[in-house]
Amino acid sequence: GLFEMESGHRPNVWGGDGGNYKGLIQFGPGARSEVGLPDRDMTISEQLPYVEKYFNQRGFTPGKHGVTEMYRTVLVGNPGQSGTDSFGTNSDAASKRMMPGGDLYQRAQKLYGNWQSD
Repeated sequence: GLFEMESGHRPNVWGGDGGNYKGLIQFGPGARSEVGLPDRDMTISEQLPYVEKYFNQRGFTPGKHGVTEMYRTVLVGNPGQSGTDSFGTNSDAASKRMMPGGDLYQRAQKLYGNWQSD
């Protein structure tokens, strides 16, 4: 659901405020530099390690944090802080759309099928 919201699963798409954000989680200029994201087209698989690095550097911990904290990390840069972007998207409200039953979750499910963690 997160990739559906941010990039439509397109690792090379530019968007966000001023068209300055790129990739699966719409890395801003500072975040791209922070994780060393190469300035070239990438596949989803190639970009995922940079997404993981971003989450790790920002204090997001899988298992400890959930979907809301995940989207806070993307939107605000901190899993513990709610926020709203320049388009009026609130991290906590939008994260509900990424959870089972939400429209973003369902659209991603159509792409990838049913998936369950162990």
